[in-house]
Amino acid sequence: MRNIPRVLPQELVDLIIDNVADAEGSVYVTLSSCRLVCRSWEARAALYLLKRVSVLAPKFEAFLRLAKTSERIRTFTEELSILGVTAHLFGQWSELFSVLPKLSSLEIWNVLVTPTEPDSSDTAIHVHTLANFKLYCINLDTLRLFLRPFSYVETLSLRSEPLWHTVAGEQTAAQPQIRPLPVGRLILENCCDFATLRVLREILRPTAVVANEILRRNFGAVDAFLKSAGSGVEELELHPAREDAPAGLAEVLLPWERARPADFQGLGSCAKLRFLELDIINVSWGGSLFKGVLLHLPEGIERVRIKLAFSQWDCALGVISLHFGARPTRYAKFASLELCGLCEGLLPDDEQQRLRKLQAEVQGSLQPRYGPVTKIMP
Repeated sequence: MRNIPRVLPQELVDLIIDNVADAEGSVYVTLSSCRLVCRSWEARAALYLLKRVSVLAPKFEAFLRLAKTSERIRTFTEELSILGVTAHLFGQWSELFSVLPKLSSLEIWNVLVTPTEPDSSDTAIHVHTLANFKLYCINLDTLRLFLRPFSYVETLSLRSEPLWHTVAGEQTAAQPQIRPLPVGRLILENCCDFATLRVLREILRPTAVVANEILRRNFGAVDAFLKSAGSGVEELELHPAREDAPAGLAEVLLPWERARPADFQGLGSCAKLRFLELDIINVSWGGSLFKGVLLHLPEGIERVRIKLAFSQWDCALGVISLHFGARPTRYAKFASLELCGLCEGLLPDDEQQRLRKLQAEVQGSLQPRYGPVTKIMP
């Protein structure tokens, strides 16, 4: 017992706190307790406690003043969430990124007020990069101003709620023009409507697009977006909303062979497209959308992944066979067609036999060029 040191080595302290920080669930209370043990524990715990900071909008200006005087905040803070924003935020917006030089992830929630005029003295335009930028429930009028400081954003996530367009309208046209922002991955959550995508196609140039909860009535907006901003898109994921078929709507109830292909000429504008994922499980207009996607596939496409309900497989195979059979040499780079949406191990024996039959039908119905690259996957 006499050989046990009264003070733990710093390496051991760091290891203990690192393991606490890696634990599952909320560790804020535990890390806060670690700070109270002694100075050697406090320094390591602060590294994790200050890595991600959440600030209420009314306190943002005070937080910025504190960050200017705190070496630890400037050194440790990598992720910042701002909850609720007022017009006063924009006066310090560009300053934020010089005060927090290691900031890589930013979340903005509930932007309900639009500034009347942008700060004309702000020269910090297109100079910063960001790994992750999430904008939830904001007004379209503020979107351009939020993006002004950046030259590149790796992942930009936008989520809409009913308040999204509260102030949007005539003011949007008066916003300062900025050159389109290169975005590595654009994720759209419930905001694939015409008003939103009309703005986004002017200010963004994404390399990958993930469009979730696409309503049928808004599909034309996605098409127009790709026509204007899709020249650099290499990956595209389309996830339509699961809409219940209205009673008496004859077009929805038509079999796939009678469904008209959706007008999706914008997909043909994506000359660099290499990967496409389409999820039509329980989508009432899935047949029309599926046909439209196949009809306008760019010639340089390499991988296509289609997610289907089991009841859609027969129709899908027929459409695929007809499309690729008529174009045996069109897609020179095509290397993988993945059809997925069910797990063979969970199917009854008779349906497993049917699945194996479908796999054989794929190999037999497609041209020799496409048969070997087609996979049926869970």
